[in-house]
Amino acid sequence: HVSIMNVKGGMTHRHSRMVREAGERALRRRAHLTINLADVTNLDCNAISVLMGLRKLADATYGELRIVGLNKSLHRIFRLLNLHTFFELDESSLVLGLR
Repeated sequence: HVSIMNVKGGMTHRHSRMVREAGERALRRRAHLTINLADVTNLDCNAISVLMGLRKLADATYGELRIVGLNKSLHRIFRLLNLHTFFELDESSLVLGLR
């Protein structure tokens, strides 16, 4: 089962909570979850924490998490925070997948 979540606008504390809840539901069904961030304008620290938590849950439930659609700004944030050590980055297409 593959679930795709399209996130739009600013991924702040309130929005992050909705992403976490929906992501947890999908991963608990042992789904493969793809989160599309192509239309996200900014992330706060809460959003980063949610994405990392979903990655850990994917590992624990034998699911799969894939994050796609990083624009240049989000790509820079992921690199600056060394999230490329937690996630695998595809530099050519700015797509981020689970390592």
